[in-house]
Amino acid sequence: MSDHTIPQPHPSLKGLTQTIEKLGQKVDTLDILAYQNQQLIFSYKQLVLHCQRLIENMEPMDVLAFEMRSEFEQIKELSRILIH
Repeated sequence: MSDHTIPQPHPSLKGLTQTIEKLGQKVDTLDILAYQNQQLIFSYKQLVLHCQRLIENMEPMDVLAFEMRSEFEQIKELSRILIH
């Protein structure tokens, strides 16, 4: 045997190294997921703001539609009375 053998890492050290590498990969995945989550939250907030603006714009239209419907019902009732 030669005195110049390359020392092999202890099996438990190799397992520990692999575990650390896997944990590093999981941390990288979590970083990606956290970033995607931030983007999703931002998009959700933008959508909420957009919906709020739409609702604000629709409220006057709802009032107008109600008033028009009331007037239409009055005209319909008057025409029914006049025709009969």
